[in-house]
Amino acid sequence: MRLIGKGSDREWGLIPVLIVTTAIGTLYGILSVLRFEAYNSGIYDLGVTFYEIYIISHGHFSITGITAYQASRSIMFILAPMFGYYGKMPALLVFQSFILAAGGIPLYFISRNMGSDQLSSSLISISYVIFYPLAGVAWFDFHFMATFPTVYLIFLALMLYGRGKAGLALAILCFSTDPLAPAIVGITAIVLIMENRKKERFPVHELEAVLALSFIYYAVGVLVFSDSYISSYLGMNNVFPVQLPYLPFTYILYLLLPVLFLSLIGIDYFAAATPFFLFIFLNNYQPYFNLMFYQYPALIAPVVFVSASMGLARLHRAARNYEEKHSGKRKRAQSRTVKSVAVSILILNVILFSFLTPAGNLFTGPNDSNVSGDLTGLPYSYNTVQYIAYQHYDSYLRDVISMVPKGSSVMIEDNLPQMSYGYKWYLPEWITPANLPKYAIIDPYSRFYDQGSYYGSNISNCTVARANMLYSKYGYGLVAEIGGIVLMERGYTGTVKFTPLTMNFSYNSFKYNAGKTMKIGNDVILEPDNSGGYGFYGPYTFFVPGRYIIHLNLLPIGDNLKNQNLTMQLVNTSVTGTINIDTSLLVNLSSLYPDGINISVNITGFQSLVEFRSFYMHTLSPLIFYGAEMTEVQP
Repeated sequence: MRLIGKGSDREWGLIPVLIVTTAIGTLYGILSVLRFEAYNSGIYDLGVTFYEIYIISHGHFSITGITAYQASRSIMFILAPMFGYYGKMPALLVFQSFILAAGGIPLYFISRNMGSDQLSSSLISISYVIFYPLAGVAWFDFHFMATFPTVYLIFLALMLYGRGKAGLALAILCFSTDPLAPAIVGITAIVLIMENRKKERFPVHELEAVLALSFIYYAVGVLVFSDSYISSYLGMNNVFPVQLPYLPFTYILYLLLPVLFLSLIGIDYFAAATPFFLFIFLNNYQPYFNLMFYQYPALIAPVVFVSASMGLARLHRAARNYEEKHSGKRKRAQSRTVKSVAVSILILNVILFSFLTPAGNLFTGPNDSNVSGDLTGLPYSYNTVQYIAYQHYDSYLRDVISMVPKGSSVMIEDNLPQMSYGYKWYLPEWITPANLPKYAIIDPYSRFYDQGSYYGSNISNCTVARANMLYSKYGYGLVAEIGGIVLMERGYTGTVKFTPLTMNFSYNSFKYNAGKTMKIGNDVILEPDNSGGYGFYGPYTFFVPGRYIIHLNLLPIGDNLKNQNLTMQLVNTSVTGTINIDTSLLVNLSSLYPDGINISVNITGFQSLVEFRSFYMHTLSPLIFYGAEMTEVQP
């Protein structure tokens, strides 16, 4: 069997697989790099995995000091010289994208060997390449288990084609990708022996060696590292428990639907998924049951499609047996029916790809949160455009990073895997009075500004809380504040490099109380009110220490403004340990400028989710409210 040959020997069905593999690998690679450059990748897990590669490539480990984590994912020792030495983190992301997409190539040959025709094999392989759970694997930064699917499929293809020694080598390589890999490969070896033991020249002995090595792998791991070699991979129950009780039961349904449940026809090959299912069902960890956003489907996706390929091949064999007994139109209808199953699988996966992957999200827009919520238990989607877009404040963050000397200790947020090597980095949750870094970078635009860095982290220890602790209690001074991005240094008292923070809020950024406001066309009218309560509130923004001018864009209706007042409040609605704000500012509207009014306010700490509230009382004239602007004039 070869790509270019004579007559029926030509494998033209592989050509579309190669084209789609190249396209998807390129697309996922571009998206991953754009997300990285926009500072939306994570310390968890890109930073921590790359850090392992980096220290290995620089010789900062010893054989006697290898950890259970390193031993169970020893493929990092192969990747280290290729990506770690020069700190090529984007190259690692591109590699992951292509190695994931490349699994369709060995799957094509597996399907052909099992008995499917070229068209069906091509369609099932393309469906695998665009399988929506694999898109989540590529999106969620880099993980060593992302190398498992393609290595596993190459191992299986080599064994099916009688290349026992090469298959044995790939099985050993597969063991190095994840702690569950030896169990999955071992069960696959059992299935292959049982299915093919009577075939001539089938590599039964090599498969027996694979099975023996899978047992030896765990035995050695336990002997060297004790039971922590396995238990360290378990015990996630109390970190992020499953919120939806039905999710474990719908997981298999949503997993097998894209292959129209053909895996159940190839149930013997699907048995290789048993270790994975035992693993996730014995734990109560939400991401394990998540078919989007996380890396875990990498361990199950190839098994689903291998078993589906066997199911499709068995349908082909059933159709051929039927054709031996019948002829004419009924014969041709049977062949078309089997091929239509493969066509249906591809169509279904194209639809799912369009709505449930980062790439598809570019064209279909944000997914309905109810759809993704049913699939994952998490009410959000990829929001690809938001995550790959390079914002103006990303250049500010780049400038601040460049000001931190290499080798320094620095507090960073989870969105800075760029600093996971070459620095002694701390996440906010790790900061204690006895463990203070020299520098701290505060990025208030990041979602981690007022959220935990990882599941189970205490939100009271997030960035904004720790920034206030360092700033108010431990003598950290502002080295730079560039458009809201702050660099602090312990003991610094010098000049601050300053670029003002400016933010504009349209009237749509605010919410309004019925009875206190009314809307006419695109205008919001603040009604005179003597009963108390606030007319508008929002927009839940952040502040960093400094003096600000808040400009309210107001236009009076009428000219009777004498002795009329508007009370403006700034209220911190966050519960993340920020310094409390409850500032009331009384504004006499007789000083209303033609285009609004300016209010000066001093902010003494880092703030999140700050709400502007207006009280418009004892007045005679209504006002049109167009929005607000905030400008920092002094750090």
